[in-house]
Amino acid sequence: MDRLYTAFVSSTFLDLRRERQIVANALLNQNCLPLGMEFFPSTGADQWQLIEESLNASDFAVFILAGRYGSIVPDREISWTHREYREAVARNKRIVVLMHHDITLLPVGQSEISESMRSKLSDFRREIEAAHVVRYWSNDTELVAGLYASVNTLSAGGHINGWIRASPDTVVLKESDFDRAYELVESESLYAKARLNSNLLDMTYKIRRRVRGEALEGVSKVVHDFTRETDALSFDENSKPDVKLNAATRTGGAFGHTRLADPRKTQGAAYVQDILFDPPVAQGEVADFTLSAFVPTYKFAYREDLLAATVGAHLGPRIFDYNARSISFPTRLLVMRVFLPASLGAVFIGPKVGRAGTVDATESAHVITSGQYREWTGEVDGALGRYAEIRVISPRLFRRYRVCWSLPSRRVV
Repeated sequence: MDRLYTAFVSSTFLDLRRERQIVANALLNQNCLPLGMEFFPSTGADQWQLIEESLNASDFAVFILAGRYGSIVPDREISWTHREYREAVARNKRIVVLMHHDITLLPVGQSEISESMRSKLSDFRREIEAAHVVRYWSNDTELVAGLYASVNTLSAGGHINGWIRASPDTVVLKESDFDRAYELVESESLYAKARLNSNLLDMTYKIRRRVRGEALEGVSKVVHDFTRETDALSFDENSKPDVKLNAATRTGGAFGHTRLADPRKTQGAAYVQDILFDPPVAQGEVADFTLSAFVPTYKFAYREDLLAATVGAHLGPRIFDYNARSISFPTRLLVMRVFLPASLGAVFIGPKVGRAGTVDATESAHVITSGQYREWTGEVDGALGRYAEIRVISPRLFRRYRVCWSLPSRRVV
């Protein structure tokens, strides 16, 4: 079945007009529809709204970078391209970066002249390199090869959803349209005041997954990540999760094994680590594994800090936080459980269900009225508190399920 994708394409304008067209043509050859190009250069608020709409509609974003930082957004200190990049990150978009490998080789007309603009470009490149896998290019062949490699990785790993062409007959997605299905996705998150900073929360985490192979070529890995909604809290060497693979079985018995790969992203708003299957989980075979982790300084403990960190988010500032799970593959059972000690002063406010950037009030209410959400009093390591749990049989594809809680104010009344 042909699956089509949408890609938001961003670059500086005059110096990369030809390269952007090459990328657009290459995307079309990969069944990807490029978006956003007609809005460059961007010069007004109405055009920024169009850019936001294009980003929201896209499956992933492509950023082409060379020797120019680009025009500065009025009343801001960053360029349009830089602003678009940060907006894509804020919207949790998968990002493809195609960066010129040596800008000192570029003609003067394709480079920044002023020292301040060169400094901004250098900072921008470092920001991206710290957060993403970057494909470097110096000619058209390398540019297209880097794009193809990135798109193939995203689609093969199930990281982008795409859409199906309309036809006279109704198209229904089946499990066979995916390379895997999950018989179980279960997680438990236990929060406590952070050991290193009482304004933050540590999380002790456990997840179990049972994945069944659906593709002839099998499933070679499962991606596991921890994602923050804001760069105000970033993963680094001092705050990265300590993840352990506790148990793993496969229906193939002794044939094949499961292992935890080294982290491939440890900085910025996301931490990414792969669970590898050798050989791949074959069609019809089931792999069952359990991970545990300690995630230091993972969430904010107080409302004021979360408000300040999310003031520039595309959905606006928040006074509540959450744990979330997006359903990207057919899933038999989703279980999400969160524990908050009473000493934190946080209060559960129920589930929120929707797509990545939206909440469906009707669907969220149904989770409650159907008994798929519950709360109860419990105790963890001697600390009394409250549990909240979402337990959904056959959760809807491409929906995001969240267990939410409001944060206390730091101010003493």
